[in-house]
Amino acid sequence: MTGLPALAADKQLAAAVGAAVSWQPPMHLLDLTQDGVYTLRGQRQVGKSTYLKLVVKYLLEQGWAPRRILYADVEAANATRQGQLQKLIKDYLDDSASHVTPGERRVVLLDEVTGIKNWQTAIRVLADAGALVGVTVLATGSNCKDVKTGGDRLPRRRGNVLGRDLLYQPLSFRDYLAVTEPAVAHALPTLDIADAFVPERLHAAAQDARHHDAVIAARFHRYLATGGFLASINEEVAHQGVIPEYVYRDYRAAVLGEVARLGRRESNLRAIVGWLRGKLGQAFEWRTMAQEAQIARHETAQDLVEDVESAYVWHLLYRTKTVDAAAPTFKSPKRLYPLDPFTWHMLDAWSRNVPTGWEATQLTLGDPDRMGALAEAVAVDHVRRLFGPHCYYYRSDTDEEIDLVATRAGATVLRAEVKYRNKIDGKDQAALRRHGGGVLLSKHSWHFAPGRPGDDAATRGPVVELPIPHALALWPCPSVFAAVE
Repeated sequence: MTGLPALAADKQLAAAVGAAVSWQPPMHLLDLTQDGVYTLRGQRQVGKSTYLKLVVKYLLEQGWAPRRILYADVEAANATRQGQLQKLIKDYLDDSASHVTPGERRVVLLDEVTGIKNWQTAIRVLADAGALVGVTVLATGSNCKDVKTGGDRLPRRRGNVLGRDLLYQPLSFRDYLAVTEPAVAHALPTLDIADAFVPERLHAAAQDARHHDAVIAARFHRYLATGGFLASINEEVAHQGVIPEYVYRDYRAAVLGEVARLGRRESNLRAIVGWLRGKLGQAFEWRTMAQEAQIARHETAQDLVEDVESAYVWHLLYRTKTVDAAAPTFKSPKRLYPLDPFTWHMLDAWSRNVPTGWEATQLTLGDPDRMGALAEAVAVDHVRRLFGPHCYYYRSDTDEEIDLVATRAGATVLRAEVKYRNKIDGKDQAALRRHGGGVLLSKHSWHFAPGRPGDDAATRGPVVELPIPHALALWPCPSVFAAVE
């Protein structure tokens, strides 16, 4: 690896560091004192390559000699096959061995291993030969199945590092506030996951957020346009509140390229996105989706949706029939939410062939129902960051519903309703109260209803009602984090 002067000339890194809105991802998630193999997964263009280069920059600034670091863009290095990747790593380890003093560790950073079939075999062969002693490996990719499965196929070779599977998502709303309104973000209390969903504690913390109500609400409206991608955020700033078309085009090419790599048809994706436009957050069956989107077989629709989910474009939310012992019922109707607002606007513009992505953005944000569905999608995504697949919507056999139920270590810790609309009444709290209380995420209303343990079930649980953006500004939802499996 070259030193700091050469790294400073890297255009991608220079653009990220010198941008009007820049963000420093956390480095503490990597334990470079241990032998092990990390994976870093996330949508294309989200910033994984920049993250690897920032790791290099960080290590060099910490005094690491360049020879202790290998950064490899596997496609640029023409290491697109397992044997080529293995040779690339082995050549580096052999060449650097004589320049590393006893006790000095080395780091191997592999960018976009997704395109290499059985990439993990290269790591396994080297590990079995003892070549990875004193080495930490970090491999990135844009597809959950490719990267995670590859990591899972390295039993006993991944070391004892904790949190080995990392996710890199677009900026959470809290992180977005931190880079766009740092004074406001700094003034907000920090809630840990144990307190963030307890109605009484969230209500107390929310009083601090109310002091910054106008700023938080205005920023959330912009977040619904830009999403959490640094490129879209910066271009919106640079072009006086408008995201230029080339930003949508670049991200669209990345997503469609991944769809093609997965062997799926663009025409079917276009049909599903068009169908989803009026169905965000609504429960559906695979057969119904296929019929209404005019796709011949429901298996085709299901396979495409699940593959695109693995590329970090959207979330499938499964139903649970119980609140206290929540578990997915995979054969029940499910819901589909985009992972990020900008990704949705880009796909929406493409699917209905409007002139620009910005025009599609304004059409969505100008429609109260669709903007409400998008705000709900943002809430779902943020909860998924904390709870992974242990997040569901609840519907009983008698059609009682709660929009979000999440579990941790088998216990239900979150019950939330999302009502992004102007008018809310007591009926919207009813299911939450009957099941022990929870959080009602509103458009702009505030209220706290304490629990009454001795009363009937209808008024038993406490409910805190607060606007979605203020809850997201308080919740500890990260942008780079250890995956919850």
